[in-house]
Amino acid sequence: MRAQRRLQLGMFVVFIAVTSLVLGACKTNPPVPTARDMPAGKNFSGLWYSPHYEHMYVTQVGDTVRGVYAYNNGGEFQGTVNGNMLTFRWIDPGNRQNARRPIEGHGYLQLFVEGDRTLLKGAWGYDDAKTGGGPWEAEYVRPLESEDPQTIEQIKAVH
Repeated sequence: MRAQRRLQLGMFVVFIAVTSLVLGACKTNPPVPTARDMPAGKNFSGLWYSPHYEHMYVTQVGDTVRGVYAYNNGGEFQGTVNGNMLTFRWIDPGNRQNARRPIEGHGYLQLFVEGDRTLLKGAWGYDDAKTGGGPWEAEYVRPLESEDPQTIEQIKAVH
């Protein structure tokens, strides 16, 4: 009787462990929020500062946005605007000297006005996922100036 109880308990423990592994593997990334109306007089163009990606130099022309960021060895992103939502593809070109391979993914940023601050709040993911990699947030600093970097090579020269 005791051996049978131990066997049942052991099978139960194995069942819980396997179930935990399966559920962990089925983890889904959080959904991308719904776009809202763009705040009056705002767009994505400008110099932004991100605690995650440092300086971001962003240009919006129509519904297309292109930007570069200073984090690490620099990176770039390009996407499309719908309301206050930018969905984009990002590329980190890597660094041969540091044996870092290029990586890429997707993400989203939503533009919000909170008091006198203009903020971007979003996330990024690897490959086709727009979430799951981490947060991506930034605060508007100023309009772009003609000498601001527009390419990764220019970012590397400045930062």
